[in-house]
Amino acid sequence: MRFCTLLAFIGLIFITPAASGQAVTHFTNYTNDDGVPQSTVWSIGQDKNGFIWAGTADGICRFDGYTFHTYKTAAKDSNAINSDRSCSFYTDHAGNLWVASFKGLSRYNADADNFTNCLAYQPVNEAVHVNRIYGEDSSFIWAGMAHYGLVKINKATHKVYCIKKAGDEDFSTCPEWDNGFVAGNNVWFCCGGSIMVYNSKTGSLQKISLGFYARAVANLNDTVLMAQSRTKSFFINKRTCAFASKSCNLASDSVEVYSIFINGPEQAILATTKGVYYLNTATATITGYLQNFGNENKKAFALAVCIYKDRSGNVWIGTDGTGLAKIAFQFKKFKLYASPGAASNMVKSIYADSATLYTGYFNNGMDIFNRARGFIKNVSVAAMPHSTGNNVYGIAPNTGQSLLLYTSGPNLLCLYNTATSRLEELYRPLANAIPGYKTKNNKYCFFTRTRGSRVFISFNEYLLSTSMPFEKNTVPQIVGKFNGLLVGAWWEGRKGRLWIGTNNGLYYGEANNWQKIKLPEDIQVITINQDDAGNMWAGTVHGIYVIDARDSIIQHYTVATGLLNEVVYGILKDNDGNMWFSTNKGIGVYWRAQKKFRYFTKDDGLQGNEFNTGAYFKAADGELFFGGINGTNSFYPQDILDNPYTPPVQVTGIKVFDDPYNAGIPSWQVHNIILPYTNNTLAFEFAMPEFTNTLKNQYACMMEGVDKGWLYLGSKNTERYAGLAPGHYTFKIKAANNDGVWATQLTTISITIVPPYWQRTWFRVLYIILAVCLVVVIANYLQKRKYKQRLAALELQQKIQLERERISRDLHDNVGTQLSLISKNIEDVLHPLKNITEEERIRKVKSAGQRSSEVISTLRETIWALNKEQITLEEFADQLKTFTHKQLEHYDNINVAFNEHPGNCSVIVQPAEVLNLFRICQETIANTVKYAEATQLIITIAATEGKYCIIITDNGKGFNPALVNRNRHYGLQNIQHRTAEIGGAVEITSSPGAGTTTTICKK
Repeated sequence: MRFCTLLAFIGLIFITPAASGQAVTHFTNYTNDDGVPQSTVWSIGQDKNGFIWAGTADGICRFDGYTFHTYKTAAKDSNAINSDRSCSFYTDHAGNLWVASFKGLSRYNADADNFTNCLAYQPVNEAVHVNRIYGEDSSFIWAGMAHYGLVKINKATHKVYCIKKAGDEDFSTCPEWDNGFVAGNNVWFCCGGSIMVYNSKTGSLQKISLGFYARAVANLNDTVLMAQSRTKSFFINKRTCAFASKSCNLASDSVEVYSIFINGPEQAILATTKGVYYLNTATATITGYLQNFGNENKKAFALAVCIYKDRSGNVWIGTDGTGLAKIAFQFKKFKLYASPGAASNMVKSIYADSATLYTGYFNNGMDIFNRARGFIKNVSVAAMPHSTGNNVYGIAPNTGQSLLLYTSGPNLLCLYNTATSRLEELYRPLANAIPGYKTKNNKYCFFTRTRGSRVFISFNEYLLSTSMPFEKNTVPQIVGKFNGLLVGAWWEGRKGRLWIGTNNGLYYGEANNWQKIKLPEDIQVITINQDDAGNMWAGTVHGIYVIDARDSIIQHYTVATGLLNEVVYGILKDNDGNMWFSTNKGIGVYWRAQKKFRYFTKDDGLQGNEFNTGAYFKAADGELFFGGINGTNSFYPQDILDNPYTPPVQVTGIKVFDDPYNAGIPSWQVHNIILPYTNNTLAFEFAMPEFTNTLKNQYACMMEGVDKGWLYLGSKNTERYAGLAPGHYTFKIKAANNDGVWATQLTTISITIVPPYWQRTWFRVLYIILAVCLVVVIANYLQKRKYKQRLAALELQQKIQLERERISRDLHDNVGTQLSLISKNIEDVLHPLKNITEEERIRKVKSAGQRSSEVISTLRETIWALNKEQITLEEFADQLKTFTHKQLEHYDNINVAFNEHPGNCSVIVQPAEVLNLFRICQETIANTVKYAEATQLIITIAATEGKYCIIITDNGKGFNPALVNRNRHYGLQNIQHRTAEIGGAVEITSSPGAGTTTTICKK
């Protein structure tokens, strides 16, 4: 951004000679290079957020102090302004910004950063076309629309009404609606060169002709409005429409007034074709004239179109050709005294009485100013007979009508008669006082007058004094000689002690009894003063030393301890005890009450940042004067106020991963941001719309949840936060204006970075619930498993017990019975109860042997079944085959056949079940052999869906199952009992002569 800050006296033309002694005018100039769409600015406004608006010949723009944002028309966007040319702005009492553009009326929606077009029309003549908004009454916004009419907009409904005619005036044909205003029920405006007043209640119109083409009127006060021509100021009674005029000649014969801005009870600012005029409305006199709104090295086109004053008091000027100019409001009333048009304004000495200021220059003599009205004249000392230059290094009052001047040349001193303006060169006063005097340059010259009539004079290593009045033959007395040193400063302490500053340190005493203050270094002392506590302040080239009544250094102020610059040229104490001092970087003050420093620079209205040795003075009324390289600044300390205006900070941009954040609303309306955890880098841009000196606005921000405290950014107006962890944050911004006054109102944005679903509360709650459920399920499972294990153990024990019982029963029923028969046969053989034959004995022995074999076979079958954990149906079938063939080996008349299913190998049968099944089949086959008289035995073993089925069929004689006495046939009972134990079912089908079929199936 290009800033051209100008002094009011550089490149400006002042109409009256009283131009000096005014506040320094600083321009900041904004052109197309800075972002203004075009260099012709027709209107200026300010919206409710504090942003400045400018309407140009090529678009309207909004300015936040850093960036211009341009708005253009767009045919396909209903929320774009209907025209971006020749716009006029008005902000109503509700804060709405209205725009009268080239093709209609629009209202800016600050909450959406777009426009609502209330009126759109096509102008008749695009070459001559000026629309204007005049203001508002209780119900309507009033505007003049070229080739359309006088328009009013209902503030509640935004409905537009057009007044085409009033009286004899046809408003629909008016091509240019110039400046005006609304007061009560009357709309005052300039149209067609005349001043008109339209009464909104009665609909009546009155035309006022002033005898010149009127383009601008202004509401001066409750009863009077004013208009301005080149030669006259017109004051019109708003009730009677009668007017009076006062002569007021502007600078140019061809000047035309475009607009009038009332800047105070007695000041109007005129925007004209030849620049800006400051007009005293009470006297109709021009007090100032500003012509150059561009670079100070360039003669700029000075057509001023409009003037606007923002909420801080800054004056904005719209020009035709040089863009937008801003004159900063002077919260600090520094006045500037400088020689008009002089080649040098380097001030070396200052003296002021109650009415007049005298400033001595290097190479420009002495200027005389009226302290109230400004520059009077310049006095040259170069024409004196023995002068070696036009330099005035010291000024001191001599008598009521003369001043003592310290100049350059062999005689050095001269008298100036203030009544006659006569200069009188004094004949060798210092040469007569100093032994071996030689003319040479006196580097550090000064006059200093005591509280009485005594004046001290420096000359290189000598300090001299004399009583006033100083006359032609006066010879000063030597007060002290500081061998080889240069005397540059003097001060008389409260008890009459004299303090001397040299280029090698600080001394105190009188006559030739001088004591040196032990400073940490041999250093040049430039200025000396004393504070209210009696401490001496010594300004040096290395800061300020403060020495107490015991001659001890109690403070050394440097850059490290509060100074902005360590070269201190002059120190003055104000009436409140605050210590003011000039440096190479402006003027500083030490506030006694707050015990802190404050600094003022060129940006605050000073002649420049660099000041000069010896150029400082305090007037009797408390006004302080400091001289520098561009003139003299004066001020009353109580008038140096801080800028109190601190509007809220506006967020002007938000970026997510350096891409604009699209919230659907303007950045300054964003108060809540919700982003996924993948978009966790945010950058903010912000501005405080306080335009006095935006480069000196300061910012601080804090991201609660990240920052431990405020981050003070200085003038930086951006901040970026990368990699925010999921969670909630609050971003806070505050700002201070150019004077360091911090706003109390914070701007805050609530930010939520949404965590991934596995980190969200609902997921964590669900996770905990699931975990608890899982623990419960596992615990329940383990408990059930333990219970089942215990139950299985009990069942196993029960099964073992049952198996034991069954085996015992088996052994008892089968093995035991067989062993009993074996034992009986053996007993009968060995101890017969009666004589038996040998044949009988052999038969019994054979029977015992046969039964022993059967016992052994039964035991083997039992051991075979119990030794296996699992037995397939195929293995069972093989075992049954072996048994059957062995049983039938002595029965050649019985043929046996086995039918097996291929899937038998996959069917598993438990050992206990196999043993029972084997016994059932044994019993069935044995019955066939014993009783059926069969010749054919068919055994079928098959499996269906994992369940077995065994069918034993013979072709024996059969029987009638209904006639079987089950109580006597224990074999059938045993078969049914065993089948029930294995969870199966048995079915015996038989009939006499048809054989028998026994079917055993697993349920």
